[in-house]
Amino acid sequence: MKVKFREVYWEKLYTGEPIGKPKFSHDIIKRYRRVIRIVSQLEDTKMLRQFKGLRFEALTGNLKGYHSLRVNKQYRIIVTVLEKEIQLDRVMREEVVIEEMNKHYQ
Repeated sequence: MKVKFREVYWEKLYTGEPIGKPKFSHDIIKRYRRVIRIVSQLEDTKMLRQFKGLRFEALTGNLKGYHSLRVNKQYRIIVTVLEKEIQLDRVMREEVVIEEMNKHYQ
């Protein structure tokens, strides 16, 4: 899947570019990057659901319309899944937009 980032901060956190004082520990950043790499190598969300440790799930309540991917027990990545139709072959492709990373139950 194609991965996009809602804010430059999340992209720089993934690519390792300097962003000033990090908001997260080195271990959390390392796990964040691992999750993004896994997502970028997969074809669609059906394949993503096979990675049980990521606990890919639709969110409810005030986050309805978003999905989450677990970084660890404490942190999760909030994403939007977009379907894009490729005009030439009329195939639907999914894109994942990284919205934010936060503490679960916060």
